[in-house]
Amino acid sequence: MIVEKIKNYEEIEKKYDLVDEFKDLKEEYAITKSNELQKALKEINEKERNLKVGVVGRVKAGKSSLLNSLVFDGKSILPKAATPMTAALSVLEYGDKFEAEIELFSNEDIENLKERYFEYERRVKQKADEIFKDLSERKKRKNKPFDEKELKEKALKNAKKEMPSDLASAYEQYEMIKSSNIKDIPTKIEAKSYEELKGKLEDYVGANGKYMPFTKAVKIKINDEMLKDMAIIDTPGVNDPIVSREERTRELLKHCDVILILSPSGQFMSEEDLSLIDRITSKEGVREVYLIASQIDNQLFGSEKRDDLYEAIDNITKNLTSHTIKVFESDEFLRMSPVFEYLKKNGVIGSSSVAYSIYKKFDSKDFDSNEKIVFDNLQFHYPAYFKENAKENLLKLSQIPRIKELISEVKTRKEDIINERIKNFEKEKLEKFEEFKQRAINRLQNKLTQLKNSDIEKIRKRKENLLTIKQKATLAANETFKDLVEELELNMKNALINELNKYFSQANREIRESEDIETSTWEEEYTIDKGSGFLWWRDITGTRYETRTRTRSETYTIARAGIVRSALEELTDNVENVISLRAKEFINNWKKQIFKDLIGVLRDTAGDENLEVPILSSVIRRVINSVELPDITYSNSLPSSLRKSGTLKGREAERFLDNARDYVSTLKSRVKGDINSYVSSLILKLQNIDVGKEIFKSYDKEIEKLEEELNNRELTIKRYERILNEIKEI
Repeated sequence: MIVEKIKNYEEIEKKYDLVDEFKDLKEEYAITKSNELQKALKEINEKERNLKVGVVGRVKAGKSSLLNSLVFDGKSILPKAATPMTAALSVLEYGDKFEAEIELFSNEDIENLKERYFEYERRVKQKADEIFKDLSERKKRKNKPFDEKELKEKALKNAKKEMPSDLASAYEQYEMIKSSNIKDIPTKIEAKSYEELKGKLEDYVGANGKYMPFTKAVKIKINDEMLKDMAIIDTPGVNDPIVSREERTRELLKHCDVILILSPSGQFMSEEDLSLIDRITSKEGVREVYLIASQIDNQLFGSEKRDDLYEAIDNITKNLTSHTIKVFESDEFLRMSPVFEYLKKNGVIGSSSVAYSIYKKFDSKDFDSNEKIVFDNLQFHYPAYFKENAKENLLKLSQIPRIKELISEVKTRKEDIINERIKNFEKEKLEKFEEFKQRAINRLQNKLTQLKNSDIEKIRKRKENLLTIKQKATLAANETFKDLVEELELNMKNALINELNKYFSQANREIRESEDIETSTWEEEYTIDKGSGFLWWRDITGTRYETRTRTRSETYTIARAGIVRSALEELTDNVENVISLRAKEFINNWKKQIFKDLIGVLRDTAGDENLEVPILSSVIRRVINSVELPDITYSNSLPSSLRKSGTLKGREAERFLDNARDYVSTLKSRVKGDINSYVSSLILKLQNIDVGKEIFKSYDKEIEKLEEELNNRELTIKRYERILNEIKEI
C-alpha cells in the first residue's frame, strides 16, 4: 500500500516538475524512493532471514573498537577511522571461513566526489580572493608596504581553514583517487586467521591502504557462533563526507531490526545523535534501540574521580542517564520514543573497549602505546583495583560481557522482534507519508490562497511604496544585524575561553599529581688514614688504614609519563570538541534571536502593509542559514618528546614535566589566539554580509516570481489546483 502511494506521488512529482517544491518535506519525513522502499520491505519480510543489528553513531565514536571487542575478541581487525574519509561501511555475517567481499565506489559516486572536488577549489579561490582583497585594503589604508605573494599565500591558507570539513575530506579523497594509478582492484578476500584477514583488510579500510580511496563497503564473514542468525552492520557515521556512503548508511537503517547507538561519554547525546534517534524510531519504525556511552574510561579521572572505582562508574552512568532523560523529556517526539521507556528502566550502558583490549592482552602485556597509557592511568588513580585483581576489574569496566548478554537476549527474541519490525515499519512509513502529504497539501493551499487573494495592482503598489522606504529598512536591518554580531563576538569569545580554562586547570592538576619525589639510599665503603705514630710499624701491621661504611642518599624527581601524556591528549581532544560543539550551540541560539529581531525591525520600519511577511520570513532564514562555521583542529599536535610512558626519573623526569607544562601553556596561548581568530573569522564573514541588501534582493526575486504567477494567474491557479487534487487522491 505505502509503495503504491509513493509511486503515485513520484508520477505527480515528475509530471509537474516538483522535485524542488517539496524537497525539504521529503527529507523531514524520510520519504524514500518507491523502489528502495519496496526492496526494504522485501528484505524485512523475508522468511528465515538474519536479525540485523546496526551499530551507528558519529565518526570516531568508537564503533569499530566496540565491534573488535564483541566479535573479534579484542583484536583490532576493523581499523579505527582516523577521519570520516577512512570510515568504510562494514557488514559482519556468519560464514564457514574467513572471507570478505568488497564494494567499490561506482562511477557515479566518483563523479559526485569530482563535483565536490571542483566545488572546493572554486570556493577556496573565491574565499582567498575575498580575504586577499580585505587584507591588502587594510594594509593600504594604514600605508603599510606588503609582499603581494606572501599576502596571497596567507589568504589561501586562511581560506582553506574556512572550508567545511566534509568538503575538504571529499577533496582529499578525490585527490587520492585522481593521483592513483591503480586499475584492477580485487573485490574478494580469503584468509586463514584473524591476523591474515586484518592484514588484507588494511589495504581497503586502513588510513594508508592502497585501495582505501575506492572502498565503499566491506562484507566480512567469520566462523563465530555469536554471528549465527544475525548480521551486524558497522556504519561509517551520519556525518560522512561521501554523500553516497552516508545515503547508504541511512538506507541500511531501514533494514535494521535492532540499533546500538554509540555516543562518546565526553560529549554524550549530541544534536546529531538525537536527530538519529528521532529518524530511527519515528521514521524508520525501529523499536529496539539501545544507548551506549563509549570511552567511559576517559571520564574516570578529573572531576568524576572517586576513591571507589565502582562508585565512580556508577556516578558517571547515572549522570549520563539523568542528562539524557531530561533531554528526552524536553522534546515531544523523543518523549514518545520507545527508547525513552527503555532508558528510564535500564539507563545508559557505559563501555570501554580499550579496557577489554587490555584485559585480553593482560597476561602477555603486549599493549600498544594507548593501552599502556590507559593502564598506567588506571593503576595510578585506582591502585586498589588495578594493582591486584586487575583483570577482573578491567573486564567489569569494559562492560563487554553486558553488551554480549544484551545481544544474546535480543537474539532469543528474534522472531518477535522481526514480526514487530514488519508491523511497525510499514505503519511508520505510511504515517510519515500521510504527514508529508498533509504538509504538501497545506503548502499548496496557502499558495492558492495567496494567488487568489493577491491583487496584482496592490502588490505593485507595495513594491513602489517599498522602494521609498527600502533604504531606511535596509539601514535598520543592517544596524540590528551589526549590534547582534558585536554581541555574539563578545559573548562567544568569553564563554569559550571560560569553559576551556577548566580543562587547562585539570591538565595542570594531572601533571602536578603525576610528579613525586623519591629518595634512594645506599651503603658506601670508604678508607681512612689514621695518620701519625710509628707509620712504618702501622704499614707493616696493616693498622694505618681502616675501611668504614657510611649511608649515602639522593633525592630526585619522578614523573609518571603515561598519566601526563593521557591528560595532554585528553586536553587536546576536549579543546577541539568544546570549540566545535559550543560554537555550534552559540550560533544556533544566535540564529533564532537574529531571525526574531530582523523580522521585528523590518515590520516596524516598513510596515506590514508594505511587506509580504511569509516571503520575508523565508528569505531571512535562507540568508542566515547560508553562514558556515570555520573548522579548527589540534589533531596530532602533541610533540614526540611528550609521547612517553612508564616512570621517568631525575633529569629526564624534570625535562619531561617542564615540556608538559610548556605544552599546556603554549596550547593555552594558541587556543586563546585560535578562538580569537575563529570568532574573528566568523564575525568577518557575518560583517561582510550586507544583510539588508541580501534580504531585499531575495525578497524582490520572490515578489517578481509572485508577480509572474499573477500575470498568468488563471493558468497558475489551475496548475496548482490540479496538483492539489491529484495529491489529495493518493
